[in-house]
Amino acid sequence: MNKDVIPTYKLEEYFEAFQKPCIAFNMEYINHVPFFDSNKPHRHDYYQIIVLEKGTMNHNIEFDTYQIAKPCISVLFPKQFHQISFSPDAEGEIIMFGDELFCSAVLQKDLSAYNVDLQRRLNYIVPTAEEFAELIAVVKNIRDLYERISPAKKEQIKFYIKILLLQLIEYGHSKEPSRTETEEADINLHFRDLVEEQFKVCRTVQGYAEQLNITTKKLNAICNNYVGETALNVIHERLLLEIKRLLVFYDFPHKEIAYELGFDSPSALNKFIAAKLNCTPSELKYRLSHIYKK
Repeated sequence: MNKDVIPTYKLEEYFEAFQKPCIAFNMEYINHVPFFDSNKPHRHDYYQIIVLEKGTMNHNIEFDTYQIAKPCISVLFPKQFHQISFSPDAEGEIIMFGDELFCSAVLQKDLSAYNVDLQRRLNYIVPTAEEFAELIAVVKNIRDLYERISPAKKEQIKFYIKILLLQLIEYGHSKEPSRTETEEADINLHFRDLVEEQFKVCRTVQGYAEQLNITTKKLNAICNNYVGETALNVIHERLLLEIKRLLVFYDFPHKEIAYELGFDSPSALNKFIAAKLNCTPSELKYRLSHIYKK
């Protein structure tokens, strides 16, 4: 099976399509016409901050559907599957930036202590009118710098993006983390990174706890604090996400999914899905496919 069915667009392609200098950063108005069809499922290799000032948008992110009216901000992470459409009267900004020069550390280590589920919270944010005014002021500063881009202004943009993201986190989770919470946030982040790298081959809490040099009890306590789930559920949720992706986006047969994800047999895959979601793989695919109208 071809795993490139769903395209992954690169920031460099924007620069090539619109003949812009390659600066690991781009900014477009919502009503601009991209070089690809955003109404079809796709991914990016860069971050996006979508600021909706007027109108509405329908946004599918992985398997969550948001029907959004202004004011709203949506932060999209690299490699997240999504599909988006705007109303004809929609206005706002789309800020795009690469992992290497901009806010990877901000979105991960620096802010992880503030948020029990960073990606999902930032995927969809509805601020108050006062909060939105503060955010728009920062966005306008970024736009002004972008229109007069230079090496020095690019550095200023990096700081404004960090300010923007810090504001978004503050609106959703205002408690300042203690030193202990910060240390535990680092462990939680490291655990999530390990799961992302190893979920196909490592399915036990013990396996991850040993790599983190902590007990399984400690790891479960940290996961419960940050995501409200056991460590095993975190592992299983990542596995389920990949199963959903392979079913819906890549149209893998059940046998190939079982092989790809390290199950002993298709029957073992079926039992896992039934235990978690009380359905068969075929029923799961049918249930999810309407989201992307596949």
